[in-house]
Amino acid sequence: MIRGIEGKTFGFLTAIKNSHSHRNQRMWLCKCQCGKYVFIPVWNLINGHTKSCGCFKGMHIKIALKYSSNGYIMVRMPTHPKATRHGFVREHVLIAESILGRTLKGSEQIHHVDGNPSNNSFNNLVICPDMSFHKLLHIRQRAHDACGNPNWRKCRYCQKYDEQSNLYMYKEKPYGFHHACHNIIQNERYHLRKKGTVESRLRALQ
Repeated sequence: MIRGIEGKTFGFLTAIKNSHSHRNQRMWLCKCQCGKYVFIPVWNLINGHTKSCGCFKGMHIKIALKYSSNGYIMVRMPTHPKATRHGFVREHVLIAESILGRTLKGSEQIHHVDGNPSNNSFNNLVICPDMSFHKLLHIRQRAHDACGNPNWRKCRYCQKYDEQSNLYMYKEKPYGFHHACHNIIQNERYHLRKKGTVESRLRALQ
């Protein structure tokens, strides 16, 4: 009897518990990432023959995975429109397309909620209409992690988060500055320029 696979993931399936025998095969109750529970022969899990409940069957994914330099899981699928020149596609793109039932549009982006690019579970992916929306999610996530409020923004000078009403916000920028911080910096720059001017005049007189 196969033991020790409880909780382990095989493709998009997570082994839950040993169940029953069917045609002399030991069946395991598994949960697919799409949320469906299925019974799978244990040897099909271990040898990689079955990777999902069937929700990814139409995608004809070849079992050839690798990790990119920035942590994304890549799946070999040379015929996909978003494939690299080496024939690999990011796994989260394929999963998002299986949810939508179509290929992603050119402007659409995929956001990982927990910031882990290799966690491609269904509840960790957000489909963004464009890059600007994707960037906004990252900005709000950084603000939430830093101060607990996703609506606050960072002062470019003191690097502290504050309400946007207390900051002068740049147009089309995710940050601004406190007027007090701005005045301090401007005064420092003024004195540095003035000091440089005086020193240059003294060198000219020598």
